Amino acid sequence: MRLHYLQHCNFETPANILEWAAKKNMTVTSTMFFNDPKLPKMDDFDLLVVMGGPMNVYEEDKFPFLKEEKKFIEDAIEMNKKVVGICLGAQLISCVLGGKVTKNKFKEIGFFNVKKTNPKDNLKILELIPDEFLCFHWHGDTFEIPKQATSIFKSEGCDNQGFIYKNNVLALQFHLELNKNGLYSLIDNCKNELTKALYIQDETKIIANIKHLQQMEGLMNKILDNFLEE
Repeated sequence: MRLHYLQHCNFETPANILEWAAKKNMTVTSTMFFNDPKLPKMDDFDLLVVMGGPMNVYEEDKFPFLKEEKKFIEDAIEMNKKVVGICLGAQLISCVLGGKVTKNKFKEIGFFNVKKTNPKDNLKILELIPDEFLCFHWHGDTFEIPKQATSIFKSEGCDNQGFIYKNNVLALQFHLELNKNGLYSLIDNCKNELTKALYIQDETKIIANIKHLQQMEGLMNKILDNFLEE
C-alpha cells in the first residue's frame, strides 16, 4: 500500500503513523505545504493522511494552499481513496463534506479523555477500542458531523471528536499519533496558547503525562488497522 501525507507545518508530523506504516511495509510520500507544496496524482497513492497545523480551515486568504488542498481531499474521497484526518485534517475533511468548522466553546489543550459517542455501535472502526480512553488535544475549532457520516467519539469539552464517512474516510479531532518529540515541539512552538482555562493544562501537567504516549500509540495502531479493514 502507498501512503501519502499532507503536512502543514514543521512541528506537526505523522510521528507514530509513520512507524505503523513502516511495520506494514508501506511506501510513504509527502507534501510539505510550508516547504514544497506539490501534490501527487491520484493514481500515486492509496491512503491519504491529512495532518494538523496552526492555521484554520477558513483562512484561505492567509494560507492560499488551503483552497487547492480542500479540492485535493475532496477528489480523493470521491475516488474512494482511504482518507484519514487528524485535528486540522479532520476539520478539512468535514469542510469538504459540507460540514461547518467554527470556534469550539472551549479550547482543549492537554491530556483529556474521549468517549465513544455510542458504545453500542457495532462498527468495525471501534472494534477492540475502549469505551473511554485518554488522548492528547490541541485545538480551538470544532467541526460538524457531515451528512451521511457517523459520529464515533466525543469529550466533555467538545461534542464532535471523530467521525467515519462511508467506509473510506476517518476524521479524528484529537492526537493519538503524537510521540515525545512531537509533544515537546508543539509546546515549544505554541506555548503562548497555554493560558489558564477549564480545558487547558499547563506545561508541567502536560509533560507529566508523557508516560501515556505509548498506550496512545497502541490505540492509534488499532484504529488504523480497523480502518484499513473497513
